[in-house]
Amino acid sequence: MSDDISMGALVRLDRQRARAAIAAGCDLVLHCNGELDEMRAVARRVPAAGRRGGGRADAALAGAAASRSADLAAMRAECDGAWQ
Repeated sequence: MSDDISMGALVRLDRQRARAAIAAGCDLVLHCNGELDEMRAVARRVPAAGRRGGGRADAALAGAAASRSADLAAMRAECDGAWQ
């Protein structure tokens, strides 16, 4: 999933950013500024989310659920040790 392509952090047009996000491997492209004409233009330039994207979303959600039971203190300690 992309970040919001309408934030203005990139210089290309939204439709170009949408194509680039799909080419980079994103299954979903977010355009969140509420400008309906822009959102429609982006939607016309990206493929519909297919089964592959749905499966990847399901896997991500499953991973997020699993991380809720992770030992955060141990993870922080491991990361802190990596920076020293």
